[in-house]
Amino acid sequence: MDGLKLNGIAFDTPMNLLSGPNRVSTEDEYLKLYPKKTLFDLGEEKEEGVFVVFATIAHVIDDDNWWYPACKCHKSVTADNGMYYCSACRKHVFFVIPRFKVKFEALDDSDVANLVMFDYDVAYLLKKTCSELLARLKEESLGGGVPDEFDALVGKKLLFKVTKNASWVSTFGDTYRVAGVCDDEHIISTYELNGPDFSPLKASLNSSVDSVINLAEESPICGDAKKDFVSSLLVDFSSGSDPIPSDTIESSFCKRILKDDYEGVCCGSSKSIRIVDVEKKEKVPN
Repeated sequence: MDGLKLNGIAFDTPMNLLSGPNRVSTEDEYLKLYPKKTLFDLGEEKEEGVFVVFATIAHVIDDDNWWYPACKCHKSVTADNGMYYCSACRKHVFFVIPRFKVKFEALDDSDVANLVMFDYDVAYLLKKTCSELLARLKEESLGGGVPDEFDALVGKKLLFKVTKNASWVSTFGDTYRVAGVCDDEHIISTYELNGPDFSPLKASLNSSVDSVINLAEESPICGDAKKDFVSSLLVDFSSGSDPIPSDTIESSFCKRILKDDYEGVCCGSSKSIRIVDVEKKEKVPN
């Protein structure tokens, strides 16, 4: 804002609007944030939660329940004495909005499963709202069944973010609810390259290793000293050896903060090189 006028007093000092929380990128959402599952593993999974699966839409299940009348709260309503009643809002409503609820069969190399996709995701894939589709059907006086536009969904390979919980299964059986869909070619190709075993933990570890490598590349340490420096950071936990080498580290600039069991800070200036021995204190046995 350029300024604010309050109670006749003008304030010329610019005011910055507060921004909302940072949104997770689509790539991180589908590749790093949630566990990956095949359709078979999803069926065998005992834990509740959100999972990402990569599957192909085989066909849209042919019934007349591909849309529902919804309250402004997005919950379904029921007809009641010439009006509609919303159980979520606990009141009668006079204005409803048609919303998508499309059930389809999806398949991958492991299994076949039924998924149900709701308004936002279907409209995104069809590039058409439910109201627009119903208006066309009414104008053309077409009967029931699945609209022809749904044929464009068949054969699509997509990343689905699905939810699995006991309350949903008790109501809808073996049909999983789609909480999000991704058709980005780059993200899908990355998923295919890594496979469903590319878990959030592995993604985090790979990111940490990349950070260490980038740190080493940007460091002014050079020659054999750089190799020793990188080796001291990339710890091999399976070896059982001391993770902090007692060798002398030669560096033009570095700073390391060690735990209480260690002492010494290696530091210097860009003009001179100092050699500091980092030695581990010997612990007195109990």
